[in-house]
Order: sequence, then C-alpha cells, then structure tokens
Amino acid sequence: MTLIHFIYNNLIQLILLVLIYFYAFKYSKRKNLNITIVFLLVTFHLIITIISSITTEGTHSDPPMYFNSAEQANSWFELFGVSSTFIRFLIYPLINYFHFNYLSVFIVFSAFSIYGYLLLYDSLNRFKPIKVLFIDIKYLILFSPIFHIWMSFLGKDGLTFMFTMLVLREFMKNEFNLKKLIFPISFLTFIRPYLVVFIFIALTLTFLTLKINTLKKLLLFFLIIFGSIFISFQIFHLLDIDIYTFFSSRLDRVSYYSHYKKEGSFIDPKSLNTIQKLFAYLFRPLFYDAKGIMQLYISFENLFFFILFLKFLFLFKISRYKKSFKIKILFTYCLVFLLVNSYLIYNLGLVNRQKYMIFPVFLYILFFFHRQKLNARHSKYIEQ
Repeated sequence: MTLIHFIYNNLIQLILLVLIYFYAFKYSKRKNLNITIVFLLVTFHLIITIISSITTEGTHSDPPMYFNSAEQANSWFELFGVSSTFIRFLIYPLINYFHFNYLSVFIVFSAFSIYGYLLLYDSLNRFKPIKVLFIDIKYLILFSPIFHIWMSFLGKDGLTFMFTMLVLREFMKNEFNLKKLIFPISFLTFIRPYLVVFIFIALTLTFLTLKINTLKKLLLFFLIIFGSIFISFQIFHLLDIDIYTFFSSRLDRVSYYSHYKKEGSFIDPKSLNTIQKLFAYLFRPLFYDAKGIMQLYISFENLFFFILFLKFLFLFKISRYKKSFKIKILFTYCLVFLLVNSYLIYNLGLVNRQKYMIFPVFLYILFFFHRQKLNARHSKYIEQ
C-alpha cells in the first residue's frame, strides 16, 4: 500500500463517517428520535465495524474472500449473479474504480446496517414500550453486541437487514405504495433469493385464509405458485445459473458439515426432530452446550430471546392475530422461514446469524400484540 493510497482512504473514511453521522442526526430529528440514543447507536456500531475489519482481514472468513475475489476479477459484469456473487458484484467498482481499501468497504456496508438500525428504532419507537425487569427492551435489542457484530461484516447480512426493514416499514403503512416495495424486494432477490420465495409462500398461505369461495382460492393459489416458479426460472435463466447445481451444492454442503465437522459449533441435523431443530435454531447455544467465551455470551442473548418468545406466547391470541391481515402475512412468513431453515440446520454459528433476518419481523409482531393488549385493557377500563 502506497502512502498516497493510505492517505486517500483515510480521507474517504473520514468523509463516510461525517456523512453517516450527518444523515443519522438528520433522520433522528425528522422522526423525533432521541438524538443521544442515535449517537450512541451509530458510534457503537462503527466501533464494532472497525474491530470486525481488523480481526477478519487476512483470515479465511467471508469478508476477505469477497474483497479478494472482487479485486482479482477481470471485469465487473463477470461477477453479476445471486447470493455471494452479488456482493462481489456490488463491491467491484468500490475496489477497482474508486480504490477503496478493506476498511473503507467495511464502512460503506456499515452505513447500510446503520440505516437498518435507524428504521428499526423508528418502528419500535411508535409502540408503547415493553419492559423486562423495568428495562425498555427496544434498547436491549438496539444495543445487542452480537446483533451488531453480525451486521458489521462486509457481506449479505447488513444489506438483508436494511432491505428487510425497508419492506417492513412500507408494508405496515396504512396505505402502502406497492412501487416502493419493488426496489428492496428486487435487491433481496439477488442477495438472498429464498427470502423472496418465503414471501410468496406466506402470501399464498395467508390469502387461502380469506373468506372467499373455494374456486377463487384455488385460482389464487395456482396463480401465485406458478407465477413464483415462472419468475424464479426467469431470474435463474437470466443469470445463466443451473437450478439443479445451485440447490444440490447447498444440500451437499449441509451433508458435508453434518458428517465431517462434528467439532465446534457444528451439529448433525439428522439427530434432531422438528421441535428440537426449531429450538436449536432460535435459542442455541445455551449455557449447557456453550463452547468458549463467545458462545457463553451468546447464551445470555439467547436467554433474552427466549424470554421475548415467552412474552410473545403470553400475548398471542387468535382474536389479535385475526385483527390484522398484514400481521397474518408477517406471522406466516416467520413460520415458513423457521420451518425451512431449521430443517437445514447444521451450524450453530450460522443459525445465530441467520435468525436476525427475521428478528425485525418478529419484533414488529410482538410489539403489535402488546399494543393490542393495552388497547383492549384500555377499552375494558372505559366500559367499567
């Protein structure tokens, strides 16, 4: 690295940091968020981002792999594809045209995650607080170190978080704009294609619960299913991806890890039934199977998630579930996501990262049910 390149990237990083703080403060003022909380949130995430950048550079983890592959590629569009390939495609111009170094690219992706956190903070701030041991849980969630660690990496997680929050924010408006959903859903299709499939499945299953005649339900069902298959095939054809190879490679990876990687955080999916898989996906590792200090700390956060889940079970009522068609869709989406991904569970570290993809959706449902409970209690009080 030349001195000029080093100075150039220091200036780039400084400009990026100034822009991040400027936008965060502007957003907090527009949305009436606590500016101190926003400052601490942004600073906390950026510190973890810098630490993540330092500790992963030169290792065999995903971020250096993305960076090196993009840096060594012959052309930009040879990287165009889905999933990990799409991340390389996104960072290629930053590395080869703008000459960003490893930390600079990390900060760019950190900005996406920070925007996701601002959207999450704004969404939860619209509800009455839920307290556990007299502490507002939204602050425990927003400052969860493990949450920030996973979102700080150069990769798919921060982008998925941001686009999930964009979809959730627009979808939950009283009158949402379908056009505003196209952009984030399109990006999700390239980053994690299966999430869009889960959305279509959730829509299909939820529409089948509507009070319409059987013929219309069947027509709607086949329209959504075949429409989803057709669109999926068109995307794979456009990207010149063989569907059989795409899915078989992922199943082979699950099989490989479950058979040959018994140590560390790897587990054999064949040894668990469906309930055990769901529990492992949501709440493991716990204290009894934690290996190392990191997993021991994750156990504390998983215990917190377990308490949130118990709170959810306490609040859940069919009558509250039926009151909102949108909540039905979100609930079904979470269920489909958990059932499919827990079935392919093989690595506790991976699932601990994956579950944050539905965490914002779960939180919205939890806070919605809590508001319904408070409204019902208030109405009962007025009637008395």
